[in-house]
Amino acid sequence: PTGAALSADARFAAAIVYPAAAKATDPDPKPVTVLWARDRKATPPSATKVGAWADGTTALAFSPDGKLMAVGTWDGDVIVRGTADGAEALKFTEGDLAVTG
Repeated sequence: PTGAALSADARFAAAIVYPAAAKATDPDPKPVTVLWARDRKATPPSATKVGAWADGTTALAFSPDGKLMAVGTWDGDVIVRGTADGAEALKFTEGDLAVTG
């Protein structure tokens, strides 16, 4: 899976990526979620990485206010993280079914 999302206020962006090092050593690497926060005061505008998690992400989305990011995983989990610090706020577990879309 691949994908990216932008919060409604364009303050946060997230992407599902495969680290190059993992691809070289693992024939079936788990995708990683990376979350960035935009610094509106910087000139030119820049972004800072809030965090990265090797959680086997298959889907991601932001809450309408941009304060939360939800990711679905291959393991059937939906993990909700705060965008300000990336801390896990909630986790829902389905079991053996992958979350898609």
